[in-house]
Amino acid sequence: MDRSVAVARITETENLTSDLTDADAQWVIDWGVAQLDVLVLGSRDEASAGYKLNQLMAVMRALGSIGGTYAERPPTLLIGDLRGFFARYALAFGQPNRVREADLAPLAARIVPLAPQAVLQVLLATAAGPAPQGEANHG
Repeated sequence: MDRSVAVARITETENLTSDLTDADAQWVIDWGVAQLDVLVLGSRDEASAGYKLNQLMAVMRALGSIGGTYAERPPTLLIGDLRGFFARYALAFGQPNRVREADLAPLAARIVPLAPQAVLQVLLATAAGPAPQGEANHG
């Protein structure tokens, strides 16, 4: 897949970031575009690239939704949103889900007082963080 086509799909899909302010939306778009080289553009064929791009966009959509609505969501719904985001991230990046069910409620409580961009950063850092104990690199 041509990089410019992938960038256009991300930048022209309004519902990826529609819950965010312009500055926060641009931050998510910049993050998504930065993932293209590793995640999408190395795919073996167009179908694989399109599939990976759709997965990346699902992560961005979930991230944008949480970032735009987290402060108003009841805790049980926010926990469900977080669960979905981390599952999508793990699928898109081909890695185990690094967040345990027991971690979701404390994480939800931790992000509520934060500014939206800080929430986005915490969620991505948590998703990409070190492997859970017991999954140490054996290489």
